[in-house]
Amino acid sequence: MKTSIKATVAAIALGVSGLANAAMITQWGYVNEAGFTDPSPASVVKSGFQSAGSTILSADTWKKLSWGTAVNPVDGNSFLEIDTPVTGTITTATGALVDGDFEQGTDIRHNNYRISGASLDNAKILDGLKLTAQAWNVVPAAPIALIEGLAPELEISFEFLETPNSPAGIIAGVPQGGICIDGSVAGTDPNAPNFGCDDYFIISPIAGVTITINDLGDADPSNDYIEFKNTFDLVDLGFPAALAASLDLVTKYEVTTRLTGLAINTLYCGSQSTPCLGFRTEELASNLLEASFAIRAVLVPAPASLALLGLGLFGLAMNARRKNS
Repeated sequence: MKTSIKATVAAIALGVSGLANAAMITQWGYVNEAGFTDPSPASVVKSGFQSAGSTILSADTWKKLSWGTAVNPVDGNSFLEIDTPVTGTITTATGALVDGDFEQGTDIRHNNYRISGASLDNAKILDGLKLTAQAWNVVPAAPIALIEGLAPELEISFEFLETPNSPAGIIAGVPQGGICIDGSVAGTDPNAPNFGCDDYFIISPIAGVTITINDLGDADPSNDYIEFKNTFDLVDLGFPAALAASLDLVTKYEVTTRLTGLAINTLYCGSQSTPCLGFRTEELASNLLEASFAIRAVLVPAPASLALLGLGLFGLAMNARRKNS
């Protein structure tokens, strides 16, 4: 992964000293953009082109991948589609994260209906985040006017398993269906009643990424999630250490990305060994993988090895000015 960090400091003039409490960024503006790259086989149809020059992503991407021919034209063919870009503001958390600390990220929809013809085999997702500091708790004034840049960009490779999607039994003397990944006959899978089997996304290992899985093991995937964490330090990215010390400034912030909405899969792994990490999507349904993220101020040292799903190289631009009296 290439690293490109640019830091500029201009017109720094401070009259703040002896702060009773640590200064920190309390609110950020954000832009979250994502897209697909490198789908295979070649028959996969790419649409919604996003050039690298028009997004914060490092390469050309597409918003949508489509494949196969719909067995039922009303259902449409199978596809993956990313809701991008997503913009908003987010407040910095200072303690243990709660649901209210998370804001909307780039969701992914899987249209999982019966198809004929070639299926998607694998692809990659690029996910990037741009952060802009908007508010500070510095007293009596906020001397730093702007800090903005790109957080780490994550490249996620995944294998897609399109499973048998014909009804079980015999129609006009012709055997239908096949065997699902979980061993059941297509059409009898309890997670895909009447027709076919569920499909599976298997995420390839990501070097240096720490992943937390919250799988309650019940039938409701809305309570399950996978989280990815990364801690970045403003000083490491060019913010003057002396200035940070004079402000008693919190320079470390942890970004947590949470994925939820689909059943978590660790048992059926395609070409990978068991256990693996992935998701199961329901047959004959439009499935939504929901993404959100939170930012937490790190008030004590955090492990430097934490890494983030969905984010990549952090570039920093700073412009400091004296507050008018």
